[in-house]
Amino acid sequence: MSSAAPPDRSTGEHADACELLALVAVFELDDVGRFGRDAAEAFDAVPRLALARRAAAAMARCEATLAHLVELGGDPAPAMRDYEGVFDVFDARTEPGGWEEDVLREHLGRSIAEDFCALCSASLDDGTRSVVGAVRHDPASADAVRDAAARDTVLAARLSLWGRRVAGEALVLVQELLADHPALGRLAGDRAEVSRVLTENHASRMRDLGLTP
Repeated sequence: MSSAAPPDRSTGEHADACELLALVAVFELDDVGRFGRDAAEAFDAVPRLALARRAAAAMARCEATLAHLVELGGDPAPAMRDYEGVFDVFDARTEPGGWEEDVLREHLGRSIAEDFCALCSASLDDGTRSVVGAVRHDPASADAVRDAAARDTVLAARLSLWGRRVAGEALVLVQELLADHPALGRLAGDRAEVSRVLTENHASRMRDLGLTP
């Protein structure tokens, strides 16, 4: 992520909402590319189809998010450009070492991002909260990790460490977003409280997977 903060576009009644919607759109667009690449690399038609459908669903949510941004008077292009490359450092620092780590990273990383966006949308209008709330992945995607960890205690210990690493990097990204984007800082409120909520939710997810937070 760039060290230079983007301009504060806080003009208009819905300016902060538009900033959040732009982040959500970039988040979904990032998943479109991720699932598309995974689908292209799949060796079997069944997972290829499943991944292609996930990419299509992410694109549909991205389009819906951008449509609402426009309804509120925002301009998608410059708003999204402010978040260009925002996930690059996180991805580079959490390169998975196997399919279990890959699935767990996706589940935990997406969940923390979704929780953060939900916290930021809490004070916004009903329509914006609804759009942001629709950005929810299927937690069943992590069922395979839960089953694998239950069968192998050594793997469970390794994935517990991996989950802490993923969460740590995700929380660093959240703090950078709050520092670099004034609108998100206004929406989220107290940074310590944001970190507390995100950390508690993460710990609950880890326990649900049979892993140690």
